[in-house]
Amino acid sequence: MNPSADKLFGTVTNAWMPWLGKKLYPEENRGENTLTKSAVVPSKLLWPLYSTSDSPLGRTGFDFTTYVEAGELDPSVEVLVIDYSSVSSNPRLLIRQIATSSCRSCRARTSARCWSGSPAARSRSPRCTSR
Repeated sequence: MNPSADKLFGTVTNAWMPWLGKKLYPEENRGENTLTKSAVVPSKLLWPLYSTSDSPLGRTGFDFTTYVEAGELDPSVEVLVIDYSSVSSNPRLLIRQIATSSCRSCRARTSARCWSGSPAARSRSPRCTSR
C-alpha cells in the first residue's frame, strides 16, 4: 500500500481491532478467523454478499486451508501456509488475495507474508517480505 493508506489503517486498527485470532483444525488442513460481534457492520459494508457465523467468542469467518511447503526466504525451513484463495466463499476483495506463511521448523525464526491472487495484485506488492 501507500504510506497514507498505511497510516489510516494503522490509526483505525489501533482504535478498533475486530480480529481476535485464528482457530486451526490441523487434521482437516483448514481453519477460520474469530472476530468480535462488532465486525458485522464493517464487514457487510466491505463485502455485502459475505456472511460470518455466530461463535461463542463473537463471529467466525474468512475460512482458509493450510499446507506445509518450503519457505521462500529459506527453502530449508518448512512453513505452514494459510491460504484464503482456495476457499471460494471468501470475498474476492482483499481476503482471497492473502496467503501467509509462518515458520514451522524453528531452525530459523523467520516468517513471511506472501500475496497471491491475480497477476495485478502480485505485481503491486512484493512476493514475500520479512515481518
